[in-house]
Amino acid sequence: MKYQSLRFFIQINGLLGWIVIIGGVLFSAFWATSMGSMSGSPFAGFVAFIMGLFISVLMGLQIFAMGNMFQCFIDIEENTARTVGLLRDLPANPGLHGTSHEPTAQESRPSDFTYLCAKCSTFLRSDVIACPNCGAENPHHPANKAKAGAANVASGGITASATLRCLRCGIGMDKDDKFCSSCGYAHT
Repeated sequence: MKYQSLRFFIQINGLLGWIVIIGGVLFSAFWATSMGSMSGSPFAGFVAFIMGLFISVLMGLQIFAMGNMFQCFIDIEENTARTVGLLRDLPANPGLHGTSHEPTAQESRPSDFTYLCAKCSTFLRSDVIACPNCGAENPHHPANKAKAGAANVASGGITASATLRCLRCGIGMDKDDKFCSSCGYAHT
């Protein structure tokens, strides 16, 4: 088992926390009875007991917190190691390292990505029809794509500056673009 000495320290810490709390309560009770008998006032003894109780519980909780902090360090390290192991087992992403692939139906769905509104620079989900901030139409929404397609047919096709279309969102791109300026999809 990893971190045996640290786990042992955490257990000792918990035991020490209980000893401080119980010992503090007993000491507070002893101190309260001696204060009450010396001053002749039960109120002075009660105040001494409450102060001692508060201090001992506070110190005990600090000791518990220190043990919990070390347990958190162990948990973080173990979860990080587990995550690294899972990441090593994942298949390589075919979209990385210059290779391209056709987007799947899941990747092509409008609700699967966000885009940056060209008018007000707000990040929006691709399934909204228009930007709620400025009212600009979402070029990725199917209803707006149909309008753009109809306008494109009327104008004779793709404009001179946009010679390609993004595989994910269908927006026109320059032939030299490596990434879609609207949805960020990598085209290589």
